[in-house]
Amino acid sequence: FTFGTGDFTIECFVYFNNTSGTQYICGQSHSDFASGTAFQIYLYLNTIYGWVGSGGNEVSASVFSATTWVHLAFVRQGENIRLYYDGVQQNSTNIGASYSPTVSTGPFSLGTVGNYSSGNLNAFLDEFRVTKGLCRYPDGTSFTAPTKSFANR
Repeated sequence: FTFGTGDFTIECFVYFNNTSGTQYICGQSHSDFASGTAFQIYLYLNTIYGWVGSGGNEVSASVFSATTWVHLAFVRQGENIRLYYDGVQQNSTNIGASYSPTVSTGPFSLGTVGNYSSGNLNAFLDEFRVTKGLCRYPDGTSFTAPTKSFANR
């Protein structure tokens, strides 16, 4: 699938067993990773990144730790992408109203990115949810991170 220029929310609870190396929570790429990536959420050198399609279109958070459950949310609202850690906004950047990740030929994957062969996730995921067309956490304000299963809506 592709997100186009619309709003979205990707969120989950994650429990990293360790924070070493590169670990992909999720992503989508061309069938050969080198051709480009539509988006990805990943851990690299103790920092979480949310990234869409080209250089400079990323947000990050470095306030997490291994061996504890945390809620992560990566959202797009209009021209902005934001990353939240346990309900607190960590970073935001403007990607422009017309920016659309165009890579849609590769698979959407959990625990890796498309057909990429390294950077597999060493963590537990729970309540992973993708919402296309809706920014569930708008306006860059903090929110109370969920504490129970997401409703089916």
